[in-house]
Amino acid sequence: MKNYTKNDIQELMNLARKSGDKVALDAYSAVLGSIQSLESKKNLSDENILQIIDRESKIFNESSDVFAKHDKNKSQLEKQKSILLEKLLPQKIQDSEYDEIIDSAIENLSAKTIKDMGKTIGFLKNKYGLTLDLAKVSAMVKEKLS
Repeated sequence: MKNYTKNDIQELMNLARKSGDKVALDAYSAVLGSIQSLESKKNLSDENILQIIDRESKIFNESSDVFAKHDKNKSQLEKQKSILLEKLLPQKIQDSEYDEIIDSAIENLSAKTIKDMGKTIGFLKNKYGLTLDLAKVSAMVKEKLS
């Protein structure tokens, strides 16, 4: 999976502009705007760029849900933007892999009680990053350590 840079997003945005793809243009513009906003405060790593893409994708997805009841067309456009950005992210870990990954982390860290939950989740987050659904991880770790 390619790690996207600010220049890559700029190039994708320019291609969308040239092709007249308003959905892609809006999606990439949102990401680029967030990158530029944060860039003025600190140097951004590849991981930061992926986090921005992930966040913007989630925002478009949430907007889609909000518009679903009142404006189906707008809802579909927001969903398309979310899906477009999701394609730029690393592939998510499959549900069937979570048990093994979490059990391995618990074993490696010698986690025994709920007090070890934060350490376990932090370890998994650092190791797997955006490929994990942290809500799912949190619930599963809590269940296993309770």
